[in-house]
This record gives sequence, structure tokens and C-alpha cells, in this order.
Amino acid sequence: MNIRFDDRLKAIQEERNSRLCVGIDPDEDKLPKDYPWTPRGLFRFARNIIDATAEFACIFKFNKGFFAACGAEDALELLVDYVEDKHGLPSIGDGKNNDIANSAKMYAREMFERYNFRAATVNAYLGTDSLKPWLAWGPDRAIFCLCHTSNPGAVAFQEQELASGRKVFVDVAAMATGTETPETARVGLVMGATFPDQIAELNGVIPVTTPLLLPGIGKQEGELLATIRNCGQHLFVVNSSRGVIHVSQEMDYAAKAAAAARKQRDQINEALDQLAAAA
Repeated sequence: MNIRFDDRLKAIQEERNSRLCVGIDPDEDKLPKDYPWTPRGLFRFARNIIDATAEFACIFKFNKGFFAACGAEDALELLVDYVEDKHGLPSIGDGKNNDIANSAKMYAREMFERYNFRAATVNAYLGTDSLKPWLAWGPDRAIFCLCHTSNPGAVAFQEQELASGRKVFVDVAAMATGTETPETARVGLVMGATFPDQIAELNGVIPVTTPLLLPGIGKQEGELLATIRNCGQHLFVVNSSRGVIHVSQEMDYAAKAAAAARKQRDQINEALDQLAAAA
């Protein structure tokens, strides 16, 4: 597949009128009773969630840790292919991995070759040299570098002010996006929707072509309207995980997930319409 990741994502968003990313993070304590915490149980649960929510999504995000914790890595491989082959959608591998030199090369190979993710979340705090093995996979892939995460404790490290006057997360954003060329993987950023004002701090610092992955809407109570307003012209996806896949533990879980995904998609579109009308 030779189309640039961001071009493909934008086309899917326009075709499906959706900017929703459904996060597949199966929690052992929230699974329906007939779905055991086993590779087979996770596969069945996740596949049914995917089938129920795909029409409302533009991309899926799989948190690798939830699958690896019960030895379901092979199931994860199958699910990524299933999303692509049946529903025509790309997937983000959420591992937040990175390392130096050959170790980073192996992390990239795991995410892009073994699992065949089209994008991956990457820890850029090791420095820009650690991004090179990921970038080498080319423009049909993408990395979303951790920039300002959605957890409350993010402030303690990521908002420290440097001697230059910039905050740490702003410098990380500038340096990470500066590694991208037309030949490399696309470089995006993870920006928590629980900190919408910090997204605005990136204006004029990163290219307007930088895609944004926005976790924190739903259970973490991120501010949707302010988040989207501050994204400006950036290509973005709003991730919702628990607020979609775990709204029910009964046998209606898939139907309830579909209804939650539809609602999230519509709320995002209503926010976009509201901002367009006010412009």
C-alpha cells in the first residue's frame, strides 16, 4: 500500500464522515461473563466490537499490553488484519515503545511487520535519533509521538519550563516533527484532550500537516469542543476506548458499543459544525 498514511486517513474521514478512533483495550474485569480472559475470549470479544463499531470509526487503536498480558499476541495479529481486510480501516498499535539503535529497530519491526499496524505510538523522549528506525518504514506508515499525555501527572514532567522559555512538551513536538521528510513515515503527536489549552501552544511550532491523536474523551472527561477548536487545521482523530467498548457487560455489549460509537462520532461532528458556524 503506497498511499501516504495521512492522505489515506483523510480520505477515510471524508468518506465515512467520522474522526472517531475506537480504542480496543479489553479490560479483564469488564468483559461479558461469557468471554474469558484468554486469547480466544479476547479475540471473540474484540472482533464483535469491531464489527459493531466499524461503520462509525475512521481508524482503530489496539493497546498491545491488554493482549500481551494474557498471551493473546497471535489474536492481535489476526485482528489487525481483520480490521484492514473486512472493514478497510487502518489500525494504530498503542505500545508507547522505543529504545536506542537496534532495539528501536526491533520495536518498529514488531509493530509494523509482525502486527502490520499502519501507525504506532512511540516514546520520543529518548531523542530524535531513536525515531530513525521508525521513520525508515516510509510514508504509508505513521508514528504518533508522545507529546502531552492525558493523565493528570503529565504536568509534572511535560510542562516543565526550559531555559529557552519553552515547555518540555513543546520542544519535543518541535523536534519530533522536524524529523519528517517526504520519504519517511508521517510524524504525528499524542495530545491529551484533558489538556486542550496545551494543544494551542503548538500553534506556529509544528507543521499544519502534523496529525494529532487525541485520547482522553469519554471516561477521562476531556473537553471535546475546546480540543477540536485548538486543533485548528490539523488532521486529527479522537480516541475513545472504555467509553465505547465497555459500556455493557451483558450480551447486548456489541449493540451498546455501536450506539456509543455512533454517539461519539456525532458529538465530534456536531462540535465541528458548531465551530464552522462560528467562524
